[in-house]
Amino acid sequence: MGTTSLGTTAQAPNVCPNFQTSLDDGVQGCISSPLPACRSINLCETFLPNRFNLGDSLTKLQERYNEYTNKLNITCHPYAIRFLCFRFSPPCPKVTIEETSEPYYAFDIINFPHVDIPLPCKSLCENISETCIEDEPERKDLSSRCSTLPESTSEEICFGSALAQVSLCNSFTCENGGSCFTVNDRQYCKCQPGYFGTHCEVNTSSDYRVIQGHCVSVPEQCRSVLPYNATRGLNLSDSHLAYIAGWERIAPMAYEGIMDTRVILLFCGLFYPPCAANESGSTSIVCWDLCILTKLQYEFILASLGFPTLLCEKLHKEAPPGYTCLS
Repeated sequence: MGTTSLGTTAQAPNVCPNFQTSLDDGVQGCISSPLPACRSINLCETFLPNRFNLGDSLTKLQERYNEYTNKLNITCHPYAIRFLCFRFSPPCPKVTIEETSEPYYAFDIINFPHVDIPLPCKSLCENISETCIEDEPERKDLSSRCSTLPESTSEEICFGSALAQVSLCNSFTCENGGSCFTVNDRQYCKCQPGYFGTHCEVNTSSDYRVIQGHCVSVPEQCRSVLPYNATRGLNLSDSHLAYIAGWERIAPMAYEGIMDTRVILLFCGLFYPPCAANESGSTSIVCWDLCILTKLQYEFILASLGFPTLLCEKLHKEAPPGYTCLS
């Protein structure tokens, strides 16, 4: 396994006190950012694999970054470097991880504390696409991706908005200090810590724990998409307990399921695995294809809501013997 040097440049001075000058190319998890430009604006750490599918190793991430910077004039806009770093070097989540021993679960944590990822606004993305990229295919590709980004005049949601300070959510109320944003003209709420629900209307969580192997009913909202009605929850590591998530934690993510049932199927399947095999003797699990389709289309919405990234690589691409992929 090779070692990658993480150099500095005169144009991008290193301002990170705990900067690691070299890392094994196969390193995963929270690492020193390999991109000097990002370290120069105090984005000192990032997470591999990259949240936005731009590389699962240092070498791949740097190759993609170099390809992109060759086509983007980073001096054309005051937010150009920050825009690049949001995609290629998003910061590590600062959360307390409660580990689960589930083999078919696409998150590293189960109880979803806030994860703040600095996203560019849709209007900033469109501005950079139009003014900073001369390569026509690359400009069209970026422009198509802009539509998946949030728009808001609140810096809590995204930066660099070109819109005036007007409300985008006149008919959509976010309670208890929640911030409203739009993606493709649909409204969402990012809640303050301690509040949950589609409109941040809930101030308590109904999470609970059961003895491992004990079965409980899946939430009503999942019964129309799952081929089973009972769940054992998520088994916790180093414990005889299993975690049952309150629906209010998942509601902001599953809200997108109004438009796309794949989304609600994914989260219902991940959080509420079945108690037992079905009548044919197989157990239903979420597989890679359902996860990656959702991730590619909705990852920016998840980031805007403050949720961690989907780790689809932890899931099977084909169902192993005795299992069936949810679809």
